[in-house]
Amino acid sequence: MKKILIGLSLVLLFVIVGCGSTQSPSKTVQSFYSDALHGQYSDMKKYIAPDLLSTMKNHGYGMNTYAKQLTDNGKVKNLKVINEKVKGEGATVKYNLIYKNGDKKPGEVSLIKDHGKWEISPTN
Repeated sequence: MKKILIGLSLVLLFVIVGCGSTQSPSKTVQSFYSDALHGQYSDMKKYIAPDLLSTMKNHGYGMNTYAKQLTDNGKVKNLKVINEKVKGEGATVKYNLIYKNGDKKPGEVSLIKDHGKWEISPTN
């Protein structure tokens, strides 16, 4: 019985560790923009650092307004990551916004790693 419990505990540990893996900074930025492009405003919040969310809230800046700004009022088709640099618990992701008319606009975003999760931050 004791061996069965130990075996089940190890399996559970591997499942928890495997499910707890984090997205890369690039994947975090891609997921964030995807939510913005699809109007998933409440889902966008999970990719933003709490201090940035607080600042946005204090200035009356809601997610829908932020999404419209990020997507240039729906003119952006998608985002292509160009470069990712990670240094400790900070990262910078450079990207191109790809517009529906084919134009590209470069951008850069800073991220921090908090409790094992990458979050968009004002600076790193």
